[in-house]
Amino acid sequence: MLESLTIKNYVLISELELDLSSQLTVLTGETGSGKSIILGAIALILGEKGDKDLVRLGAKQAELTATFSVEENSSLASFLAENEIEVEDGYILVRRIIKDNGRNVITIGEATVSRALLAQFGSLCVEVSSQHAHQALLKEAEQLKIVDRYADSLTLYNNYKESYLKYKNAESRLEEFQSLADKNKADEDYLSFCVKEIESVDPHLGEDDTLKAELDKISSSEVLCDSIEQAVANLQGRESEGALTSLAKAFSYVKKAYSKDDKLSEFVTRLETCQIELEDISETLQEYLRSFNFSPEELEAKNERLAQ
Repeated sequence: MLESLTIKNYVLISELELDLSSQLTVLTGETGSGKSIILGAIALILGEKGDKDLVRLGAKQAELTATFSVEENSSLASFLAENEIEVEDGYILVRRIIKDNGRNVITIGEATVSRALLAQFGSLCVEVSSQHAHQALLKEAEQLKIVDRYADSLTLYNNYKESYLKYKNAESRLEEFQSLADKNKADEDYLSFCVKEIESVDPHLGEDDTLKAELDKISSSEVLCDSIEQAVANLQGRESEGALTSLAKAFSYVKKAYSKDDKLSEFVTRLETCQIELEDISETLQEYLRSFNFSPEELEAKNERLAQ
């Protein structure tokens, strides 16, 4: 029940305090005395829309404050409990401030709330009957309220509502768990697929680096082969005398001179060593050339393996 209403800087009202009794309260007055303004203020405190035009001219803000009594085990008490709003000694204070920039600040008790929540609160506190209020009787929700009030089954209703909310909460959690289980199953299937793919590829440690090195070698094989072939040709000689032939002749001449002069012994030894070393180098380079036996198929196979 609405117990009191304080209005400050609202439309034409500078300040007004109304104390309402539990009995019949009648607002009377001539046309234009402000009855509709007071009803408008009550509508605002119950959640109606309000803008800056409602602020009294020259004021920074309009302020409406109402005190409501709250009965235990009532729909209003349940609503406040559900929204974690405390009731003090059976009363709840509602304040609405409308600033001159149009901003609204609404509090129920100590909690700052939205206008939508205030409207829900107001629908449980006050029933406004106007010229066409009887049309509300056509609404199923209103019919249920009337039946519940007549049957005095509010406690039963509140218990049922609490149980229903618990059921819906449990149902929602079950759906979340089921969704999580489905996601986990999908993740498991995907990871299993990835494992099978990896196992089918059968990768080896360092294989990527080896394949890249081999592919680089194949890609540059033409330049390598040409360079090594030229080196071997210059060592062994083809159309002209090669380094090995020239060195063999030089060795023969020095060895012949050595038979006449022992001082040439060192040169004979060094030339013989050079000849052996160059022959080994020539043979090794030829083996290296023979290792370049890559086919286009092998190149394609290595590229496919690296792509895996």
